[in-house]
Amino acid sequence: MIDDIIDRSDLRRGTASAWAEFGYGPAIITSDGLLGEAFALFSADPNATQVVAEAMVELGVGEATELSSQPSNEEEYMTLARRKTGALFRAAAELGAIAADSDPFTVEALGEYAERVGVAFQIRDDVLDAVADPEELGKPTGHDAALERPSVVQVTDLSPEEANARARAEADRAIDALERVDAVDREAREYLRELAEFVVERER
Repeated sequence: MIDDIIDRSDLRRGTASAWAEFGYGPAIITSDGLLGEAFALFSADPNATQVVAEAMVELGVGEATELSSQPSNEEEYMTLARRKTGALFRAAAELGAIAADSDPFTVEALGEYAERVGVAFQIRDDVLDAVADPEELGKPTGHDAALERPSVVQVTDLSPEEANARARAEADRAIDALERVDAVDREAREYLRELAEFVVERER
């Protein structure tokens, strides 16, 4: 919800975003409430609480950096993508692993898998914003350029095709991290492999 406000995007997955439907105030308050609910859900487990807290810090730093001092090269862009998007993906995976009583090695490996999937997702998202058809994407395109927001296409010298290859490389590294985990059964492992593939091939 907050991301849509920052991006001034009135559509999310083809439907009206929260702020466009209900206004800025209700969207912000609802976002705060959901964050509080997340902490409440994991308050009994200090490890899980730490994961949520660290993700919120990384997200905040990433969003603040994007709004105040835009990245000027690929390295800075990748750092931003890891903070703004990868951190949330990592948190989701680590929380699931913690809830399943996984050992620290498994928690870290699944966290790395998810973070890299998140970065690949962000790169692909930037490419779609630059080249996709708005009706097929389900939301307006050209936001990054219009708002002078950093995207992989604008910050780096990469073409959309080269950026997609960069996303693919992140997805491949995510799968490498997944392969280090013995605790994941075959069905779950295949699903996670397909997810890593999907984020770099999606059209919306």
